[in-house]
Amino acid sequence: MTSRNTRRGVSHRAPSHDIAFSATLPEFLDSWELYLSSRRRSPKTVRTYLLGARSYIAWCQKNDLPPILDAEQVRRWITELLDTSTAVTARTYQNGLNQLRNWMLEEGEIDHDPLANVKLVKTDAKVTPALADQEVEALLKACRGKDFISQRDEAIVRLLSDTGMR
Repeated sequence: MTSRNTRRGVSHRAPSHDIAFSATLPEFLDSWELYLSSRRRSPKTVRTYLLGARSYIAWCQKNDLPPILDAEQVRRWITELLDTSTAVTARTYQNGLNQLRNWMLEEGEIDHDPLANVKLVKTDAKVTPALADQEVEALLKACRGKDFISQRDEAIVRLLSDTGMR
């Protein structure tokens, strides 16, 4: 059974899963951080994961939603992230929240994955443009010489140019 109530453009409804949540996500952050540290995750990784989870929690609070794992809420959060930041940032934050979800599953805090059907944000592949013929010629000209270093550099430039390696 779902109930809908719209406030500030966000649809409020009961969670779509049948699990009873006695605790909200903020209550798990300290234990999760301890777990990540005990697993020897780098401090930067821990900060990044926590940033993603805290971003979702702050978004829930801003929109008067319970900070729980709910697929529709997470999709709305991601949509707003994509409107206000890059796809890479949205994916990074989403990955942090997913890591929290994985830990909650592992610890038995939840008995099923409420985000199983929420796909990771797709990021655009960066395409590096090929060098123009004049640019390649300029690089080769800069490598001319009889010494080992010059010949090595020319071989590298030719290899990269001829094969399209990056």
